[in-house]
Amino acid sequence: MSKACKIVTAITLVTVALTVYILASAQLSADIVSIKIENAADRTDTFAPLADAIERGDLADNQFRALKSDEAADYAFVTYTVELSGHCPISAEWAVLSLSPVGGDVAFLPGEEQDVPPFSSRTINATLLTAREDAEAARNLWVEYYVFGRAMSAVVRGQ
Repeated sequence: MSKACKIVTAITLVTVALTVYILASAQLSADIVSIKIENAADRTDTFAPLADAIERGDLADNQFRALKSDEAADYAFVTYTVELSGHCPISAEWAVLSLSPVGGDVAFLPGEEQDVPPFSSRTINATLLTAREDAEAARNLWVEYYVFGRAMSAVVRGQ
């Protein structure tokens, strides 16, 4: 085998190994930092426009059901704060929080998408409007994000 073939083979092997490493380490870790529950009656400035948007159907995929009552006191806002940690030499892009709704959940406001630079952390927030009696219910949370345009997800721990 000629010297040029050995060099090309070595470069190819290094490239393949590096690609496998990047794809294998492209996972974010997601840990719950806080869960804040607020009565919607204490945030009528947020509840009223949100109720109007729900009635119009403006929330599309983020709306689980219609409001059963127009009374803010019947609902609560649950705000989740999650820390994302990247363990990859490339950025994770468009990270957003998602959840599986329970019985009284009405709408989910996922907040701003976050990019997580290589080997660093970012915090994301999302707020759920739910029936007051379901505010403390356990929900499955996860983070959806992209690496190299490939959709990935990570389960949120510590709930």
